[in-house]
Amino acid sequence: MTQDDIDLIEKLVAMPDSQIDYSDIPKGAGTFAVERIGLQSLFKPLKQQITLRLDGDIIAWAKQNGGGYQTRINAALRKVMMDEIRLDMKANK
Repeated sequence: MTQDDIDLIEKLVAMPDSQIDYSDIPKGAGTFAVERIGLQSLFKPLKQQITLRLDGDIIAWAKQNGGGYQTRINAALRKVMMDEIRLDMKANK
């Protein structure tokens, strides 16, 4: 995530509801569907293949539910990253 991405997200989060154009949302959808999608729909990061050495217990935890363990590891890292970004944004206000 670049500084431009973070700046855009900050700008969108700070935007009051009165400035958001909901006219293209179908009737009955409400804002719940938009909120439910979340920040993940704002961008689709490119995947990069790397070699990464992880502790055995981390790998065992990720694999305990079968396939998709790399996706689970990525999701866990993304959560930590986003939490850190949020803390930094609060500290810089």
